[in-house]
Amino acid sequence: SNVPAPTADDNLIAKGPQVKSNIALIKEKKQKILTTLQGLSKMENPDKEMMGKLVAAFDSISAQEHEYMEILTNIAEIHGKATEDVAIEIKEIIEKKGKGAASNATNEKKEEEQSEEDINKEISSTLREISEMQTAALAASMVNEQLVAKLSLSKSKHLAMKQARDDVTAVQSETARVVLEEREKAMKEVMIEKQAMEKKKKELEKLRKTVVKKECEGEEEGPEIEMDESERIPPLRSKEEERKQKQADEERQKTLEEEEQRFERESMQRGNVRTASINRSERNWRRWTRERRGCRRYVESSLESLSNKRIRRRKERRSRRK
Repeated sequence: SNVPAPTADDNLIAKGPQVKSNIALIKEKKQKILTTLQGLSKMENPDKEMMGKLVAAFDSISAQEHEYMEILTNIAEIHGKATEDVAIEIKEIIEKKGKGAASNATNEKKEEEQSEEDINKEISSTLREISEMQTAALAASMVNEQLVAKLSLSKSKHLAMKQARDDVTAVQSETARVVLEEREKAMKEVMIEKQAMEKKKKELEKLRKTVVKKECEGEEEGPEIEMDESERIPPLRSKEEERKQKQADEERQKTLEEEEQRFERESMQRGNVRTASINRSERNWRRWTRERRGCRRYVESSLESLSNKRIRRRKERRSRRK
């Protein structure tokens, strides 16, 4: 053996029980760490930072365990060397004393053999403990590799899910941007038409006041105003046509509202609150557009009624003149 002879400063044999105690303590700590890691790995959202720290601690105490096992191996080798030295010394004593001291040598040899047997038993026990510790360390290393692989797989899945969520968010943001741009464009057009309708209302009110004023002043005998029949507003629809048109408008409005409510519910269920808000604004804009169209029809009907009334008055004046 190449192990150097121990000195008084080394005193490794005296440290044997303490080394065994430290190895047993390390085994307990490693078992606790493995149990904790297994518990964390079974969780739905494991604490990856904590698992990393536990793996690092496991590697650190495994290194300490390896150092203590090397010390035990050195102790076993020292025991073996001491046994060999004792056997050599006994052999030399027997050869020197000769036959006269054969009996004493035999007794001493028996004692030495007994001592050697005890030492060999202790060495075998120590080597067996070392083998068991190595087996446990190998099993712990395999479990550690499995945990690290599982942690890496969990991290990869987390990154993939995050990328998928980012892609969905980007698509939703682009869709919302397009909808907002279309809405702003439509609102601008509505404002332009609203201004035009306000202007028509003012003209209608001015024309109404003029007609009322002329009627009060007795315009029947005034000069007749010629009007081209092609410039007249088309005649009003019949009551049946108005009723059918109104019923069709109500059914179309009801269908649109049901579709909007259904789409809004689906958007809220998917968690797309921003899209639902945009759809709500779009629905309000459509309602305002319908009110605007109703106002325009009212203005057109009023203009048509006023025009027809003036034409009837002219015809009455013509018939009276004849």
